[in-house]
Amino acid sequence: MSIDIRTDITEILVNEFGVPPEEISFSTPYEDLSFDSLMLLELALRLKSRFGITVSESEISAAGNLDGFVALFEDKEAA
Repeated sequence: MSIDIRTDITEILVNEFGVPPEEISFSTPYEDLSFDSLMLLELALRLKSRFGITVSESEISAAGNLDGFVALFEDKEAA
């Protein structure tokens, strides 16, 4: 699923949040990307509607970056 979710995350960030594609780095900490908790929660809600996987705000925060965010969704899917 990692390829699909990465593509979906990129599309959501670009099309719905207006993040320039060149600014999206999956390994960069959220703070360095200027992603606040509300933006991450909204991203999680959009992904929940696509994949049916629920994550909590604390799990999202603990993930630290978009790579961790992807791993979180993959772990939840595998469970």
